[in-house]
Amino acid sequence: TGFKNHIINGGFYVWQRGTYFTNPAGEFVADRWNTRATSLIGGTMTIQQVKSATLNGMYITHTGATSIQQLTTKLEILELKGKEVTFALHGQMDNTIDITVSLSLVESGVTQGTTLVDTLSFVGGVRSRQTITGTLPTSTTSMAVGDYIRVIIRYDATGKDGVYRFFDTQLEEGSVATPFEQRPYGL
Repeated sequence: TGFKNHIINGGFYVWQRGTYFTNPAGEFVADRWNTRATSLIGGTMTIQQVKSATLNGMYITHTGATSIQQLTTKLEILELKGKEVTFALHGQMDNTIDITVSLSLVESGVTQGTTLVDTLSFVGGVRSRQTITGTLPTSTTSMAVGDYIRVIIRYDATGKDGVYRFFDTQLEEGSVATPFEQRPYGL
């Protein structure tokens, strides 16, 4: 404990199930990250790890496809319930695109309260860090086994062939996005 970034593998450093996927549907790609193309018609979509001395990330390439893509991670944490949080996503897209981010509290399989939803606008070819801030839902019950905060990153790549690059993701308490913190391996 004691880490400001509550997202495990927020920098997409760990890929135990492989580092390259073609047309994945409901599969875990980078550790802790699940992908789902809610509509993949024609063409292809690939997801791959990018790793170098200066850059780590997830690249998603769309070619000739009608595709609505969704990345999801679950955070089994208690302390953010009912608190103000800031979510940050660092990315670079080949095309100008709006990405919807939603944060929700799930208890006993049921979404509680109002989901925090906002849109991040990325300009094509420009690497940037976008943030949303809001208050997570609360409930009257204490967290139980299987309860979690769900983070969903969603975009529509229909007619926008190209590479969608995701780097550092961070969810932290408070109203200000601070520099990215990579959690140590094994925690």
